[in-house]
Amino acid sequence: MKIAHTRAKRGFVLAVFVTTPLFITAAARASYYVSDSGSSTAAAGSTYPNDPGNSAGRDGVAGSDSHSFFSGSVAQPIVTGTISSSTDGTAYQPIHQTYLAQDAGGNLEDTATVGALHSTISAYSNTGLPMENVNNGNASAHTSDYLTWGDTVHFVSANPAGSYYTVALGLDAAIDATGTFSPYETGSFVGKAQATVTISGNLDFSQYYQPIFNIQALQGIQSDGTIVNTSYISPQTSLTFFVPYQEFINLTFAATLQTDAYATLGDGQALVNAGNTALFAISSPDPLASYTSDSGTVYATSLPEPAALGLLAAPALALAHRRNRK
Repeated sequence: MKIAHTRAKRGFVLAVFVTTPLFITAAARASYYVSDSGSSTAAAGSTYPNDPGNSAGRDGVAGSDSHSFFSGSVAQPIVTGTISSSTDGTAYQPIHQTYLAQDAGGNLEDTATVGALHSTISAYSNTGLPMENVNNGNASAHTSDYLTWGDTVHFVSANPAGSYYTVALGLDAAIDATGTFSPYETGSFVGKAQATVTISGNLDFSQYYQPIFNIQALQGIQSDGTIVNTSYISPQTSLTFFVPYQEFINLTFAATLQTDAYATLGDGQALVNAGNTALFAISSPDPLASYTSDSGTVYATSLPEPAALGLLAAPALALAHRRNRK
């Protein structure tokens, strides 16, 4: 059953506790906020003199590209970010007296709102797959995204018997890490996603499990053929608590979503699509239960079932294929 809700007055402020350090601006000292920050770096090619006895004209060309942003923590309903990196270079191969074209890059798109965090990132690398272990140059990229929201919610029951509430977090991240390597390369493609919510306030947490939600997923492939695939313990987690009649339980929620995509050597990519995930919900079976939030947010009352991971990967796949091959 959908619970009642009203907009809160802005005068009530609680300190927000966040597990990962943030640069909190003056605006973020309000009892609600959103923020996002991201970076994408890439390197390709090599200037190392592969033929020291006759290095003139034999060095490759190294390229690099790096970009980052930080919105600051602001008391507003939404922030968005977009960033990308792309570079190319060459590495000289003395045995074949030729140059390998190499390139790397990454992309990021995100949206942070109170109650939901969305991130889609990718990283790719291409060394040209050298066939001998002689200064094969470099191609690597790392894209990282970090989003947060915080809000204070005031729960109250008009039921003389009191009311139960459930707060829940869901993470439905599609990760795809694929690629090929030459016999002499030592590299990997890895994608990671982690969603957390920390809860603090005047609830007696001694009778509940540690009030920190933590859901993560990891997938990767290494050049030796090792596949890393850490499945979810559960894509959703929740906490149910009791609010006595006409008593306020005031809880501050601090949520994060961290995504990373790594590509090192080889020819491939890592994709992380958490573009429709990291969702937070508040529900109660009692029609006499209600809440107000300092941000004015009306939270979802349920979490959707996890979508098919293959379908979620498609948008990230399109981002990753912005390659500049020679």
